Amino acid sequence: MGSEVEYYLCFTATLTSSRLSNPAPYSDYQSELHDLIQTLHDKGMGYRKIAYWLNDNGYKTPRGKRFFNTHVFSILKKKRLRDERLDGLPEDRFEITSPLRIEYLDRKLINSR
Repeated sequence: MGSEVEYYLCFTATLTSSRLSNPAPYSDYQSELHDLIQTLHDKGMGYRKIAYWLNDNGYKTPRGKRFFNTHVFSILKKKRLRDERLDGLPEDRFEITSPLRIEYLDRKLINSR
């Protein structure tokens, strides 16, 4: 009867990642609001005037409230900070940190006990 041998490839690997959580994507409405606010701000409107414009045109905050200048500022600031943080994350890195070796297990020796 032949022996049953199982072979294993053994090594140690390291995965380095800064992406331990996946931030929730912006909703379509949040993206639309940000883009609109950014456009109005780029045209020279201040935060208070943008808030008045949004309220006059029927827009609500993502929580269904009226806009104030602080909301407008916060939307622009948080999106900018979020983008900077996500763009600044290093790429994931995977490397084998030990020599590769092949080990085997002879089932015949285990079963003979």
